[in-house]
Amino acid sequence: MAGITFSLGEVHVYPDAGEIVLHSPEAGVEQYMERTAHEVLRRARAYAPERTGHLKASGSVTQVGDDWEIEFSAHYALFVEMGHRIVTRSGKTVGFKAPQPYLRPALDEVAGS
Repeated sequence: MAGITFSLGEVHVYPDAGEIVLHSPEAGVEQYMERTAHEVLRRARAYAPERTGHLKASGSVTQVGDDWEIEFSAHYALFVEMGHRIVTRSGKTVGFKAPQPYLRPALDEVAGS
């Protein structure tokens, strides 16, 4: 899973977090944060590569307390977002699969608008 965590005025990238967390400590900002979370999810789904459709379908938005989490639960989501080594059964690295970011560009696009 790939993840980005941010709160108002700050962005933190945690590649192994598995989610984006939008934090809204102030009253009245909740609806804005919910709309923003759904917009990031919509754009991330548009950017996600599609072979079977499972990665795109695994995206979700959930409210946890004051936070909104955007998560792609496909077990390979982090590998797609960040890239990975290609390793033989014997453990030898024989190549590298380039990243195909979908979550970070979506967040950057929404944060910049």
